[in-house]
Amino acid sequence: MTRPRAACLAPRGARPRAITGGVAVPLVLGIVASLTLGGTSAAQRPAGPTARALATRVPDARWRRPWAAVLRMADRRDYDSATVAVALASDAPSSLAVVTLHALGQLRAHEGQAWLLASLRGSSPDRAAAAAFALGTRGRAGLPDSTWEVLESVAIGGGPAAAAAVRALTTQPGRVGRVVRRILADSAAPRATQIEALIISGLVRDAPAPPAALIASADTGVARAAVYAAARLRRPALARALLARAAQPSPSSVLALVARGLGRAATGDSLADSARRALASLVQHRDPVVRTEAVLALGTHGAAAADPLAAALRDPHALVRQAAVVGFLAARRGDTGAVRLAWQADTALHLREAVLQALGAWGGDPMPAEAKAWASDADWRRRALHAQWVLPSRVRYALGDAAAFDAPLADADARVRRAALEGMLLAGAPPFPPRGTPERLRRATDDASPLVRAAAWGAMARGVPDTADVPRAIAAWAVAVRDTVDEDARTGIARFLGVAYGRATAPAPGDTMPRRDWQEAWTEAIRALPPPTDPAEAARLMGLFGSLRPAWRVADPEMDVPATDRPIAWYDSVVRAIVWPALGGRPPRARLATSRGQLLITLDGATAPLTVENLSRLARRRYFDGLAFHRVVPAFVAQGGDPTGTGSGGPGYAIRDELSPTPYERGTLGMALSGPDTGGSQWFLTLTWQPHLTGGYTVFGRVTAGWEVLDALRQHDLIVRLSVVP
Repeated sequence: MTRPRAACLAPRGARPRAITGGVAVPLVLGIVASLTLGGTSAAQRPAGPTARALATRVPDARWRRPWAAVLRMADRRDYDSATVAVALASDAPSSLAVVTLHALGQLRAHEGQAWLLASLRGSSPDRAAAAAFALGTRGRAGLPDSTWEVLESVAIGGGPAAAAAVRALTTQPGRVGRVVRRILADSAAPRATQIEALIISGLVRDAPAPPAALIASADTGVARAAVYAAARLRRPALARALLARAAQPSPSSVLALVARGLGRAATGDSLADSARRALASLVQHRDPVVRTEAVLALGTHGAAAADPLAAALRDPHALVRQAAVVGFLAARRGDTGAVRLAWQADTALHLREAVLQALGAWGGDPMPAEAKAWASDADWRRRALHAQWVLPSRVRYALGDAAAFDAPLADADARVRRAALEGMLLAGAPPFPPRGTPERLRRATDDASPLVRAAAWGAMARGVPDTADVPRAIAAWAVAVRDTVDEDARTGIARFLGVAYGRATAPAPGDTMPRRDWQEAWTEAIRALPPPTDPAEAARLMGLFGSLRPAWRVADPEMDVPATDRPIAWYDSVVRAIVWPALGGRPPRARLATSRGQLLITLDGATAPLTVENLSRLARRRYFDGLAFHRVVPAFVAQGGDPTGTGSGGPGYAIRDELSPTPYERGTLGMALSGPDTGGSQWFLTLTWQPHLTGGYTVFGRVTAGWEVLDALRQHDLIVRLSVVP
C-alpha cells in the first residue's frame, strides 16, 4: 500500500500503505478552514465550516433512507439521478446536501456536474463551499472551460465558497496563479481566502510567492500559511524573510515551518551562515517538532553543520535523534568515527535502521560489524534490514553479483525475501542491477507469498521487460487474481504486460516500422484474462495494461464502476449506527492502546461513515491488535494497520474514498492509499499540519486525548489494542 507523501521530502506512499513503492499523492483539494483559528491547539480548535454544517442537529428520521441511498450511490460509484434529486431538494438537511455534493465530486456523470454548478451559484453557503470542493475533485479528470471560469469568478468574489474555489483551481496553474496574485494584492480579501491563497502559492508552480509582509504577520494563521509556502518554494529572497521571522517571537507551529525553509537549497552560499546560526538556535527550542525541522534543515548544510547535528544525536526525543542521524552521516560522509558515534547513540531498531539507510549512500563498505552479523538474527526485521541495506553495500564494494542474495531470498519469512529483492536492485548502479538479477526475479515471481511476487513483478515492470517473460506473466495472473492479501502482484503484472507490449510493437529508435516480437496468441490470452473481484480495482488496472487491455466491462479507467452491491438495508444500518449518533453529538470513538500509552480518537461518522464502519468491523475482529507502527516519519506521520509489517499488506479488499475538505491538522486520522479507492486496513496519524494532504486522502477522525503519546510514537512501536466504542 502506498503512503502519504511529505510536502518537502518524498517518503514512499499508503496506500500513506507503503501511504509499498512511491505513489504520486493526489492533488490537494480541500479547505484548510482551521487556519482561521490562529494558534489554538488541535484539541481546542473548533470544527471548520463543513463540519459545522454536518453537526447542527439530527435530521428528521424521514431522511435516514435518502442518506442511505446517497451512501450506496457513492460506494457503488454509480450516479443515481433520483437519489441526488431527493438529497439536494430545497428542504433537504444541509448536512445531507453537503455529503451528497462531496460524493458527486468523485463521480464522473455529467448530470452530477450540473448539480454542482447549481449549488455553487445557490444561496446556501455550506452547499456552495461543498460544491466548489467537489468540482475541484472532479477537475483532476478535466472540466469544461466554462466551469473553470465560474470557479475563477467565485474565487475572487470573496464569498463563502471563495477559499474552496481557490483550492479547486489547483489543476489549472495559469488560472490559479492569476487568482492567487489578485487575492494576495487585495488587503480587503477575506482572511480565509487569503490563507488559502497563501497555501496554494506554495503548492502550485506558477503561483506568486507569498509577500514578506505576510510572512512577518502577527496573525498566526496568516503567518503559518505564508511561512509554509515560503518553505516549499526555497528561494533566497524568501529565505531572508524567514530569517527575519526566526528572530520574532512566534508560536512553535510557525517556527517549525521557518526551520524547514532554511535548508541549503533556499539559502545558497550567501545566506548559509546566517541560516545555520538560526537553525542552531532552533535546535535548542523546547518543542521537539521545531527541533526536528531544524535538524532536518541543518542536514542539508553539509560538513559545516556537523557539530550541532552530532549534539542532536543525544536529544531526549527519539524522532529528533532519528532526523539527526541522516544529516550527521551526510555531513561526515566517509568518516568511520561518525558511523560509530551514530550507531552507538541509540540502540533502538528504528534509529539503527536510519543509520543503515544513510550509509547506503556512501561508497565502500561502511556498515557496522554488528549489522553485518544480522544475516542470521532471530528477529526477521534485522534479517530484512541486512538484506535490504547491508548486503547491497557489500555487493557494490566487491563488484559482486546477485548470488550474494541467495540466502535471504530463501529465508523462511516472506518479508525477508521481499527485502532481499529490494536490496538486490539497490546493489547495482541504476539501471543496471548485479549480475544474475533477472533469473532471480523470475524465480521470485513463482514465490508462494503474494508479497514477494508483488515485489518481483513490480521490479520486472520497472526494468526493461523481456517479451520472453510474457507467457510467465499471463500464467502468473491466474494465481495473482486469487490473492486476498495484496493486489500489488496484479498491479505489477498489469504494468509489465503493458510495457512489454508497447516495447514489442513500437518502432525501434531510428526505425519507422514497428518491431513484431509479439505473438498473437499472447494478445488473445491478455484479452481473456479474468478480472479481479473488485470492479474499482479492475478499472484502475485497465490503465496499466496500456493499449492492449483485457476484455473486461470497463471501457475507460476513468469511468464510474459500481462496486459489489450491498442491499440498501446495510447502508441504512450504517446511517443508524454511525451517521445519526455523530450528527447528534455522540460520534464513535477509537481507543488506541499502544506500547507508549493510549490515544483517544473521535471518529468522523458524519463525513466518512463507510471508512469508520470498516475500521470498526476490523477492530471487532481484533485485526489491529499486536501490529506495529511500520512507518513513523519525523514531523510527518505515524502509520499502522499493516498485518505484514512491511507497508504492503492489507485485508484483501479495498474500500471507497470519502473525500472531504477537512484539513490535516496535527492528530488527524487519514486512510492510507496507493491510488483512488484503494484503502483497506492501513491508516495514518499526522504528527504536524500537512495541508498538501487535504482532499487527497479520506479524513475519518482526530486525536482528542493522549497528545503526549502521539508525540512519543516511534517506528516498530506496537498497537496493543484498537477498539471502537459508540
